[in-house]
Amino acid sequence: MFEKLSYFFSSKEIAYVKSIPDDFLKALSIIGRVYAEKLDKSGNAEAGHFIRVSNQGESDEEKIVGLLHDVVEDEHITLNDLIYLGFKEDIISAIRLLINDKTIYPDYHSYITNIIESGNIMALKIKYYDMRDNLSPDRLERLPKEKKEKALHKYTPELPRLEMALNELNNAKKRVIKL
Repeated sequence: MFEKLSYFFSSKEIAYVKSIPDDFLKALSIIGRVYAEKLDKSGNAEAGHFIRVSNQGESDEEKIVGLLHDVVEDEHITLNDLIYLGFKEDIISAIRLLINDKTIYPDYHSYITNIIESGNIMALKIKYYDMRDNLSPDRLERLPKEKKEKALHKYTPELPRLEMALNELNNAKKRVIKL
């Protein structure tokens, strides 16, 4: 039935979360429970990152993926758990692409290349919003020097690649609309 949900929720709570008709509220309840006590590398509530990423989303689906983008990668919840809870396939597909599985991708550049080549605009946008938040001056200034340098080295070269891919997809969409 469910795989890791029972680490965070009782059976009764799982049934309740599954019954929530609004997927955004469902995602918010998951993040609230899973990351309630967790702090990020700068010592702030980790859930704040997910809310900031979600707030950049333009559609309800983007906002949901923004909330859930790391919950599977962090191994708190599985894709099967999210399917069981009733999240739509487009949300599951975007989250699947956002999992940086180190057994598949030899480095971060390969991981980003996979997201770009997928053409999944929702995954592209959420990864872009995620990186922008990770590179925000406010967040970076709270990191210890070595973690700040690591974040800059990891994200700075990849952010323009995502931006360019998003611009190309948006331009292609505009050309199709004009036809």
